[in-house]
This record gives sequence, C-alpha cells and structure tokens, in this order.
Amino acid sequence: MSSGKFNVGKQKQSTATFLYVYLVDETDGYTPETGIISPTITVSKNGGAFAAPSDGTWSELASGWYKAALDATDTNTLGALAVNVAKTGCRNFMNTVEVVSGTVDDLITLVTRALGLVQENYYLDNTTYDSGRLSTARVRIYDSAVNVGTDIGVVATYNITATYAGSGLATYKVVKS
Repeated sequence: MSSGKFNVGKQKQSTATFLYVYLVDETDGYTPETGIISPTITVSKNGGAFAAPSDGTWSELASGWYKAALDATDTNTLGALAVNVAKTGCRNFMNTVEVVSGTVDDLITLVTRALGLVQENYYLDNTTYDSGRLSTARVRIYDSAVNVGTDIGVVATYNITATYAGSGLATYKVVKS
C-alpha cells in the first residue's frame, strides 16, 4: 500500500532532481516514520524493469519527509518514471513522474525570444546617421553571450530604417532579413 503520491508532474529529461518522499508506519498507515536510513529505492524508465537509480542519495528532512536524489542518468528516458521506496516497518512509497523533453519554462523562454520581448545577446552595427539621427542599422541576435559581435551563432538578423519629418520620428521599421 502506498503512503501517498507526491512530486506528481513533469521532469525535464536528463536533468538532476530530488524526489520528495513521505514515509508512514506500515501498521497504522498515517504515523510519520523518522530516522529511516538506506531504504531500497528503485526506478522504472518508461515501462522498463525496476532497478536501482544511478544516484539515489537519501536524506531525511523532518517529520517523515525525505528526499532522494536522481541524477541526469536517472531521468534520461522520455515517458513515465516510476519510483518505489521500500523499507521494513514503512508502507511503500510509489510515485510516477513524466519525463519530458522540455518544460513550460523552456517554452516561455522560446516564445519570449521569438516575440522579441527579451533584450539579450544582440548587437547593433552597420549604423548610418543623417543630421545626427539614426537612419539605418542592423541588429543581430545571438545564441549565447560569447558569440555576440561575431559571425558565429547568429539566430536572426534584422534591418532597421527610420525616417524623420521635421524634428520628430516619422517611421521606424524593423525587418527580418
């Protein structure tokens, strides 16, 4: 019988994490078990045979709560990751987490970059001015800070043109090349 399901959700593939475990008494099913050392921890990757995790470092938090470390090898297979924690005197802890290729945070970052809402890793060059006002330029967006200003890792290039009427800006256009 399971002592509960915690950590339900998604885990990014090939990243280390902690599995939080709550262990209760085998007989009454609700009294927290403390002082548990060296339980048997096994994992099944996407329906495969249960085996010891690559990491599995175990530590007590408090009041029946523990954490077990899972490393990148433990989470390297897409699909269901089933975990079982067993120790004499405790009810087994069973849990399933879905291992996914990306998380919602990854998606938010990609969409934010695609919409141009993030000002990072870009370089403005090839500027021309008319009467001290910018009339054309090129903006390049890079995959990492180390590549900024080079021809390596260019994700996108945009050309900027600006026109003026009197003392103010009339048009401003940014076009992806």
